[in-house]
Amino acid sequence: MVTVTGANPGVLVVTDNADGTYSASYTPTANGADDIEITLGGTGISGSLYASDVSAVTALTTKISFESDKDTGVFNTDVFIINEDGTGMENLTNNPNFSDERPAISPDGTKIAFTSTRDGDYDIYVMNSNGSGVVQLTNVAGRDRLPVWSPDGTEILFLSERNGSSDIFVMNPDGTGQTDLSDNNIDDFQPDWSPDGSQIVFYNGFDIWTMNADGTGRTNITNSPLATDFEASWGLGGIAFVTDRDGVAGGALEVYKIQPDGTGLTRLTNDLTFDYIPEWSADGTRIVFISSRDGGSFGGEIYIMNADGTSPTRITVDTGAEWAPKFKP
Repeated sequence: MVTVTGANPGVLVVTDNADGTYSASYTPTANGADDIEITLGGTGISGSLYASDVSAVTALTTKISFESDKDTGVFNTDVFIINEDGTGMENLTNNPNFSDERPAISPDGTKIAFTSTRDGDYDIYVMNSNGSGVVQLTNVAGRDRLPVWSPDGTEILFLSERNGSSDIFVMNPDGTGQTDLSDNNIDDFQPDWSPDGSQIVFYNGFDIWTMNADGTGRTNITNSPLATDFEASWGLGGIAFVTDRDGVAGGALEVYKIQPDGTGLTRLTNDLTFDYIPEWSADGTRIVFISSRDGGSFGGEIYIMNADGTSPTRITVDTGAEWAPKFKP
């Protein structure tokens, strides 16, 4: 039995998953602290009581999600959100004992999917936009990482190594229907949806590829054996990605964009440092990215630039390493 005392007293809905596990859920109607007790055969399980803090959930609008180690001072990271002008930075997970990584805000702004090591392995979780109500979506051997919401919010792409290689999976927002879209022995990485949700971009063998949303029709759109192309994001302005094709001494990486048919290759950044992880704004007018041009090393700061690469503006200024920024879709 699972019972709740506190701001939302009651008995939770418990579901037998028919695989030796059970799921429990409840819908809070009041803000405040809850204690959740789980008993089996009248005896509390190890770790019970569990504490749950319920607070109002507000849909995020003009926010950027990212990960940072600024509050831990170690290699563990937390999930943060920040306004596009650099104000209002907020730590949503705030736990130095594990890493919370690669957050992605849902299209309606009420949820954030992210990767976490809190169960001892890399798995996908989802939480409310204020950091409450954390729910684990994947729980199998092998790393599950990098969740990305579909444009309509009905599916989540992610990477999984459960089958031995790094494959692109898709699932429902509640964790059901987990399906391997690239079931092969080749490592695929960094998936992202096309703006209409009909296709997926990813990188493989350090080239940028596209495929249909069902995994068919794989097409190499950069096909450059002398360059390293990776970290692709698909937006209304095309596909932005990171590459070393400029040949800068020291292997500096730059942001380029290309059209889905492989035409229109355009360089967007041009400096002697490292520029990483470009992500499009929903309207296709801007790109958020990480850069070490501020004098930092591998982990840099968050910048926003126009879709043509002009007016790069730094929005974080701290001693931590920021990573994986994303606009709300």
